[in-house]
Amino acid sequence: MKPRIFFGALLCFVVACTPLRHSSSSQLPAWMKGNFTDDYGIRYTISDTLFTLQPSSNYHILEWNEGQQFLLVKNNEKNPSEKGLYTRIDYMSFTGMAPYTLLLVK
Repeated sequence: MKPRIFFGALLCFVVACTPLRHSSSSQLPAWMKGNFTDDYGIRYTISDTLFTLQPSSNYHILEWNEGQQFLLVKNNEKNPSEKGLYTRIDYMSFTGMAPYTLLLVK
């Protein structure tokens, strides 16, 4: 069975400059990386440097804030919308709620 995530539809675009507060590690935790499908059938791929909304929207990870549980990303210039802007993606991990393991709010 593929891991699944629940994707919230709340859009919060961060376009202002914000001081970066990096996590103590430059790598995301293993449970957050990989290929996911949410309950709407939307597919995501997450690596240490790239968040991809399949099939073609790429977000370059600039900051991972473990304590406040968010990613700050720069939208790829080739994305269909918000090209070159910045987005904050908040997340929360779930336990005991299979098949859901991760909530993302972009």
